[in-house]
Amino acid sequence: MSKSYSGDKYMIVLVVALVIVAVAAVAMITLMSQKTPTKVDVTHIVDSSCEICSSEDVIVQVFEASGMVVGRETTVEYDSGEGQRLINNFGLQTVPAVVFSQDIIDYPNITGVLTRLNSSEIDGSYALSVRQPPFRNLSEGIVGLVDLAYINDSTCDQCYDVFLHRSILSINFGVFVDREVIIDVNSPLGKEFLNRYNITKIPTVIVSDDANVYPGLMQLWDGVGTIEEDGYMVFRNLTQLNAIYKNLETGRLVVST
Repeated sequence: MSKSYSGDKYMIVLVVALVIVAVAAVAMITLMSQKTPTKVDVTHIVDSSCEICSSEDVIVQVFEASGMVVGRETTVEYDSGEGQRLINNFGLQTVPAVVFSQDIIDYPNITGVLTRLNSSEIDGSYALSVRQPPFRNLSEGIVGLVDLAYINDSTCDQCYDVFLHRSILSINFGVFVDREVIIDVNSPLGKEFLNRYNITKIPTVIVSDDANVYPGLMQLWDGVGTIEEDGYMVFRNLTQLNAIYKNLETGRLVVST
């Protein structure tokens, strides 16, 4: 009985040992078959003098979230020698921008996105400019700084708050509001603006032509306002606000619903 028991114990130990060896072998094979993630070098082209300009960091962060591994990361000023070299090589027209090294080819999902975003590609390296205003247009300067002129009637206590326009523009469309001025319709300047732009409903807002770099806003503007000959944009469809306004032609208040 003792020999049989010893033999059974031996077989159990042997089986366990074989299982351990097999598991270790599979683990080794799996480890050897795994490819070390390719690291992509990233160069940021920035304008550090523009503190209000949009950041290019979000592009890299999104790509990292998609699996890209960043290797060496450097930052150059757009007006430096290296910055100018990269701008000229890739034909960039705006900054900030990001340049990805040729290693990005190992991430076809990301190169596909870069292609759809109209990035510049040279010998496998890609450069992508940030187009979220404000940014520096290399031929025009900083763009996307929008001025607002609020046309208001200080005698109309029931009229909607004209600053509602600022909230809509900044929150819904990402517009960067630079300067603001309130113009009363009863002032000489107010009457001048009413005549110049044929404004018949107030309160309203006049948006400077700097807003033309906000594609989302421009796509919808035809439904709510006009673009004047001088490029300024006048909000006219007050019924969209579901608020109380004054019709200057009749002198009556209107409740839009």
